[in-house]
Amino acid sequence: MSSDREECLAAGMQEHISKPVDPGEMFAKLVRWIVPAVPMPMPVRMEFFKQGDQNETLVLPDIPGMDTRGGLRRMGGNIRGYLGLLAKFSDNQRSVCDSIKTAWENDDPATAHRLAHTLKGVSATIGAVTLSVQAKELESALRTGENATHIRVTLAETSQQVEMIIGEIQRALARVQKEAAIATAQEETEELIAERHSLLKQAAQQLASYDAEVEQTLVRLRQGLVSEAMGVWMDRMERQVAQYDFEGAAATLKQCLDSLGIDPERKKQPASRMAIEH
Repeated sequence: MSSDREECLAAGMQEHISKPVDPGEMFAKLVRWIVPAVPMPMPVRMEFFKQGDQNETLVLPDIPGMDTRGGLRRMGGNIRGYLGLLAKFSDNQRSVCDSIKTAWENDDPATAHRLAHTLKGVSATIGAVTLSVQAKELESALRTGENATHIRVTLAETSQQVEMIIGEIQRALARVQKEAAIATAQEETEELIAERHSLLKQAAQQLASYDAEVEQTLVRLRQGLVSEAMGVWMDRMERQVAQYDFEGAAATLKQCLDSLGIDPERKKQPASRMAIEH
């Protein structure tokens, strides 16, 4: 809101950046106010859709009801990071409307308002524009203390939007995962197998020591998947790590390795285990 910017400037801030954060706008405002110790020429144009190893087996999916290109732009063109953000949104916001309803009915408007505000912000960040607008209406109704009927109707409409968007996200992620697994399997080499086993071993060690860096290891592992079966285990581990359930993730990793017959200490796994499941 315009009042937010005015309050920031009145408090002594030099500039204001609203959510969802646009990288181009953010850097432009930073450059305007921050004087580097050693001035360097700025590029004429900043490109946020660079291709690299992190995106080589991934394609940005079209998701009904979402501006995925806008969401990707806000992630600096990192497709893998954007897909991870979509997965986290699906997990973290699945029951948000139930939580808002519970807080509101328990006479806790501050919590209800905070949850609606968070939903509005993260929806805009991932490109779920319609949902963000709907969440903004709910946030406003909770903030101004609208009558109960209006809040119930708005909450129900928001809940429908959340359910629809999450369903579309899950279907899109399943398609991307399958396509990436097939592409990776076609390029399977002993070097890739060795790298995957090294990452699996590293992930096990990080989970055992409650090291949050395991999240990045799991992201790198996504590049070495060879079957949909492993992808199911990866999904579970990523959700557990996101909630800091390192013990649960360690147990999931062990179950994954046992069920697929993978031994990270071996350089190559049996050929029968390498076949991708169609």
